[in-house]
Amino acid sequence: MQFLIVCATPWELKTVKTQIKSLNFKKSFKITYLCTGIGNYETIYNLTKYFTENQETLDDYIVINIWICWYRGEKEKNIQVWRIKNINTKKELIVPISSEFSKISSIYSSETPVLQPLENEKSWYVDMESWAIEYCCDKFRVPRIILKVPYDKIWEETKNFNKDDACKLLCENIDYWKLIEKLL
Repeated sequence: MQFLIVCATPWELKTVKTQIKSLNFKKSFKITYLCTGIGNYETIYNLTKYFTENQETLDDYIVINIWICWYRGEKEKNIQVWRIKNINTKKELIVPISSEFSKISSIYSSETPVLQPLENEKSWYVDMESWAIEYCCDKFRVPRIILKVPYDKIWEETKNFNKDDACKLLCENIDYWKLIEKLL
């Protein structure tokens, strides 16, 4: 079994990688890390490139997508994505849930940072990469789990984003030991 941990930015990837490496698992499995870049287009390109280059071993992979997202309304510690709605195209993707790790939630996917409220819904989440992760994993038939840590409140906090605070939440709001154990 191989885990492919994917994050959008180098600082998110470094944070997640540090957390996982500190666990010192005794089991035999391989973990690979990939920084996909920000946004759906960069993510589709980089993940497709990776999958194409490693196509002969994809049957052994599970993609674990971890990074922050924006939120509106009530803020959860972390969420597991099952439904993704593209803000621009209005198309939806459903993520198969083979293992429930966290509160199951829908998310919107945007091509640009969201600085204003989108709809009249009381509570929702949005990011810029979930759509691409699900799209690529589905096309290559790779199992996946998409986890998000809500960090900045849309419209009110997005303009004052603090990378260090976001990394701190990535450390504190996901039990990495429990995640790996559950997926094994």
